[in-house]
Amino acid sequence: MGSQKFQPLYVETAQYNGKVWILGSGYLIGGPWVLTCSHNLASGDDVTVRGYEPSDVSGWSHDETPKLTWQASVELSCDPHVIDLALLKLKDGPTGIPRARFARLPRDQVVRNAQSIGFPEYGQTVSRRGRKMRTRVQLYGDIPTEDSRDSGLLTFNVEKPPKSLPEGSRYSGMSGAAVTVGGQVVGVVRQDAKRDDWALSIVPLTSLGGLDEETLGRWQNVLGQELNTLAPAKSSLAHEPVPEAPVPPVRSPPAPVGTSATVLVVPNFAVLAHPDHGEVFESMLGDLLRLRETYGYLKPQVVLLPGGLVHTPSSAGYHAASLALKRLLAFLELTSDQLVVAPGPDDAWLKQDGEKRWDDLFGMLDGLGPAPGPDRPTQKRPWAWREFAAQRMAVAVLNSAVSQRGEDRARFGRPQLDDLAAQAGRRREEGWLCLGLVHGSPAHADDERIADSDLFGERLGPHLHLVVHGRPRPYPHRVDHLGSLPVIGASGYSTGGYQILDLGPNPTLWARMYNPNRQEWTGDTDVGVEPNQWSRRLW
Repeated sequence: MGSQKFQPLYVETAQYNGKVWILGSGYLIGGPWVLTCSHNLASGDDVTVRGYEPSDVSGWSHDETPKLTWQASVELSCDPHVIDLALLKLKDGPTGIPRARFARLPRDQVVRNAQSIGFPEYGQTVSRRGRKMRTRVQLYGDIPTEDSRDSGLLTFNVEKPPKSLPEGSRYSGMSGAAVTVGGQVVGVVRQDAKRDDWALSIVPLTSLGGLDEETLGRWQNVLGQELNTLAPAKSSLAHEPVPEAPVPPVRSPPAPVGTSATVLVVPNFAVLAHPDHGEVFESMLGDLLRLRETYGYLKPQVVLLPGGLVHTPSSAGYHAASLALKRLLAFLELTSDQLVVAPGPDDAWLKQDGEKRWDDLFGMLDGLGPAPGPDRPTQKRPWAWREFAAQRMAVAVLNSAVSQRGEDRARFGRPQLDDLAAQAGRRREEGWLCLGLVHGSPAHADDERIADSDLFGERLGPHLHLVVHGRPRPYPHRVDHLGSLPVIGASGYSTGGYQILDLGPNPTLWARMYNPNRQEWTGDTDVGVEPNQWSRRLW
């Protein structure tokens, strides 16, 4: 049921020992394989594995979310008193599960921001139908890698321990949950009733080195990597200060001296504006506030939306977008003339003759406040040129949904490019910072990019310093180049993301994403030049 859409990697294991069910946690490491603890297995080869398929990006609703159940066989199981690790193989399990990345824990360090997600007893709830069920719980904390090393186990110091239960261990059922650092699996949790309330034990993957050569070889075949080739794990940056952005080779002329702007970019705004995703939208505002309080210079002065404003062009869609935009601008203490929107192909009605009807979209934007002046886009001229004198910055607002009759691919069109090129050329000569904002990408592969991207590169590109587009990438936030012009892509995550452009003397891109599994905003490390960095210098 829905296996192609299955996203969570965290699963619950259950096996009946003749008297009671033994419940534990596990982690899908790719293909049909589930990593867990061997002490979760009572006897026999048959194990029940349960996962859940999310119904939306705003969180989990176990009463409404379909449960996915598979049978699994025990393929490899070590002695739980020596190496408490086991591998299960799903029968007719989900497809398309990405292969996990593995790492070893470095010695003589305290590894920060480790996390583990499982199904402990303290997460048990009663559904509206009266059924008891365990919900997912996320723990995070530090791992002092020299603590308890002699026992073969390591210590996981939990940052926020749960409340005690009337009886039994609060962590019962957590055993087998993968411990990850920076998205890499380093071991599994082993619940130990003798440990303190704030600590759990970890069985590191490197403990498999104590197996005989044949058994170790079978493990390594499944993991797809030899233990002696595991790189040391690097702490996630989700709870750490913003890293220094690396300096890549210069690919574009530096911005003019004296220009400075902090710009918020929100691709796929419709995801956040949807009425069902209010919690995600409000949590994004909280994340922006945290960044602003921690790093005061990351306070946006201009908001750019590269299309994707509404799911469908309808009165309800425009109304939802309007409410969300008003909330965003009020929170940022900005006015509507500091908002720039490049229309996307799904943001306007399609008339019977095949043309786009833009007036409803532009009318909704006008309703946010004073119109941005005489350069307001119109039905006949659905593009714009916006200027921000205080920042000495201008934005060419392109419409990539303009196409010729009978043509499937998007197209800019020569009138649009020539009009914007004349204005950009003038301002660039005067020392202004010139940006391009568009929904589609002029720098994608030939079968994806806008039809007349070459004309864009010839006519408008030479007058711009940077282009921002809203087309999701298979590898999100990567900076492409059209010649020497940097082209920044949108987040590839359907759960939403945003970017902050610090366009001062050292132009830098910061990227954030919403993680529905952890239900929080974190640094989007796909943007970095180095692993685990969620920022990068643009030139």
